[in-house]
Amino acid sequence: MVNDAVSFTDATVADPGYDGKFPVMVYSHGDRGFAATSMRLVHHFVSHGWVVVAPDHITNTAFDNVLPRPVALYHWRTQDISRALDVLEDIDGADPLAAADVSEGPHDGAFVYGWPLAGATWDIEHIAEQCDLDGGDRMHPCG
Repeated sequence: MVNDAVSFTDATVADPGYDGKFPVMVYSHGDRGFAATSMRLVHHFVSHGWVVVAPDHITNTAFDNVLPRPVALYHWRTQDISRALDVLEDIDGADPLAAADVSEGPHDGAFVYGWPLAGATWDIEHIAEQCDLDGGDRMHPCG
């Protein structure tokens, strides 16, 4: 959570205005960004009844970027987004945010993240062959 001049804590959550559900937006920051990079955009969506989740993509933020960019980062980012949606989906029914609608989410974002979120699979055999060639460390898909 980021505190700024127009945000406040402990606010009462309004009733959902869209068929008893809150629409959900996942904000995935760009290269070397961070979750609050587009705070004004998030404010706009939240002020119109949306729930916004914005995970930081570790090893690719303004604070901890790794170069060269690990190939595995593309997979990790999809996991960040999926996990953010899982956490939102698992909110207890007594919490007003349990009305967040994750049934049809932002799964059609940038193609780099969209395909894995939509169910594309990895060629595990090919990755294993590459791991044998490069020795496998955290900077490669087999690390």
